[in-house]
Amino acid sequence: STTVSTSQGVLIPQKTPKISHPPTMEPSGSTGVSHCPSSTEVTGALEAIAPVLQEFFSPKSI
Repeated sequence: STTVSTSQGVLIPQKTPKISHPPTMEPSGSTGVSHCPSSTEVTGALEAIAPVLQEFFSPKSI
Protein backbone atom coordinates (compact mmCIF):
# COMPACT_ATOMS: atom_id res chain seq x y z
CA SER A 1 0.00 0.00 0.00
CA THR A 2 1.23 3.47 -0.85
CA THR A 3 1.75 5.99 1.91
CA VAL A 4 1.48 9.77 1.95
CA SER A 5 4.16 11.72 3.76
CA THR A 6 2.94 14.90 5.40
CA SER A 7 5.06 17.94 6.10
CA GLN A 8 5.48 16.65 9.65
CA GLY A 9 6.89 13.38 8.31
CA VAL A 10 3.94 11.27 9.43
CA LEU A 11 3.13 8.33 7.18
CA ILE A 12 -0.56 7.83 6.49
CA PRO A 13 -1.63 4.56 4.82
CA GLN A 14 -3.35 5.36 1.54
CA LYS A 15 -5.35 2.16 1.08
CA THR A 16 -6.25 1.14 4.62
CA PRO A 17 -10.02 0.74 5.07
CA LYS A 18 -9.71 0.44 8.86
CA ILE A 19 -9.79 3.85 10.55
CA SER A 20 -9.21 4.44 14.27
CA HIS A 21 -12.39 6.52 14.58
CA PRO A 22 -16.02 5.67 13.68
CA PRO A 23 -16.97 6.33 10.05
CA THR A 24 -19.06 9.40 10.80
CA MET A 25 -18.72 10.53 7.18
CA GLU A 26 -20.17 7.29 5.76
CA PRO A 27 -23.19 8.30 3.64
CA SER A 28 -24.38 4.70 3.18
CA GLY A 29 -24.57 4.07 6.92
CA SER A 30 -28.14 5.34 7.15
CA THR A 31 -29.37 3.54 4.04
CA GLY A 32 -27.96 0.09 4.75
CA VAL A 33 -25.30 -1.42 6.95
CA SER A 34 -24.80 -4.33 4.55
CA HIS A 35 -23.68 -1.95 1.79
CA CYS A 36 -20.20 -2.80 0.59
CA PRO A 37 -18.47 0.29 -0.85
CA SER A 38 -16.63 -0.14 -4.13
CA SER A 39 -12.95 0.65 -4.52
CA THR A 40 -13.77 3.99 -6.14
CA GLU A 41 -16.03 4.94 -3.24
CA VAL A 42 -13.34 3.99 -0.74
CA THR A 43 -10.75 5.99 -2.68
CA GLY A 44 -13.08 8.99 -2.84
CA ALA A 45 -13.75 8.76 0.88
CA LEU A 46 -10.04 8.53 1.66
CA GLU A 47 -9.33 11.53 -0.57
CA ALA A 48 -12.10 13.45 1.19
CA ILE A 49 -10.85 12.72 4.71
CA ALA A 50 -7.15 12.84 3.85
CA PRO A 51 -6.75 16.52 4.91
CA VAL A 52 -8.66 15.77 8.12
CA LEU A 53 -6.42 12.80 8.87
CA GLN A 54 -3.32 14.87 8.15
CA GLU A 55 -4.55 17.56 10.52
CA PHE A 56 -5.47 14.92 13.10
CA PHE A 57 -2.03 13.31 13.00
CA SER A 58 -0.32 16.67 12.89
CA PRO A 59 1.64 17.56 16.07
CA LYS A 60 0.04 21.01 15.93
CA SER A 61 -3.41 19.57 16.62
CA ILE A 62 -2.26 17.80 19.79
